[in-house]
Amino acid sequence: MFFEDSRGDIWIGTTAEGLRRYNPATGTITAYRHDKTNPISLGGNSIFAVAEDRDGDLWFGAIHAGVSRWRRNTGTFTRYRSRPQHPDSLGNNTVWRLYADSSGDVWMGTWGGGLNVFRRQNSIFRRFTVQDGLPSNVVYGILPDQQGHLWLSTNHGLCKFDPVTFSCKNYDQSDGLQSNEFNQGAAFRGRDGRLYFGGVNGVTVFLPEEITDNRHIPPVALTRFRVFDKELPRTQPIGFTRHITLSYRQNFFSFEFAA
Repeated sequence: MFFEDSRGDIWIGTTAEGLRRYNPATGTITAYRHDKTNPISLGGNSIFAVAEDRDGDLWFGAIHAGVSRWRRNTGTFTRYRSRPQHPDSLGNNTVWRLYADSSGDVWMGTWGGGLNVFRRQNSIFRRFTVQDGLPSNVVYGILPDQQGHLWLSTNHGLCKFDPVTFSCKNYDQSDGLQSNEFNQGAAFRGRDGRLYFGGVNGVTVFLPEEITDNRHIPPVALTRFRVFDKELPRTQPIGFTRHITLSYRQNFFSFEFAA
């Protein structure tokens, strides 16, 4: 993981050796590692996500170690972890993706804890899961669009999430996705606003403003009716048949329909 912050420093996240901060102006490298005896050190050494908030603080997501917030004014870390009995804590200690919005809130995609947001106003977490409309509680990617929505890649399709109303619009393979399974770290927004999400069968690419919903609800038509898995003799298609009379012995029947 590589990230350039607002001051031009390069942050490098590793899978087992913590963080490295490279200053191009001086050529110096500063290392940050987890120290279990130091409560203001990095929370974990496997770093997979990073974001910078509007105050210039850096947020780092780790595997099994929650989120660490590096405070620029002190150079120290504040750790946030999941506490199962506290619903206002982080939903899961593995964080795949971070996104800091313009209001100062930080959004987090977790492995099993759904979409989380750290509210700047009260410094607590709020969770959004499948009970709130998400297609999955595993969120790999978070990308904003020009209308203010957040697009989430999961292991069960894509979700267009409204951070104001908290509504969800979900898309799966039947809508044209490469598959329902996406990958961690495989999310990118282009300069033209085009969104790229990588998955197990390729890449899904689209412009969010071109995605429109078909609000037409088509009528349902019966196409087949069988009794004991056999067609009944009739003079017209089943869709135009108004009445069917069966005896009590004809107690196994099935329908097929289309829209």
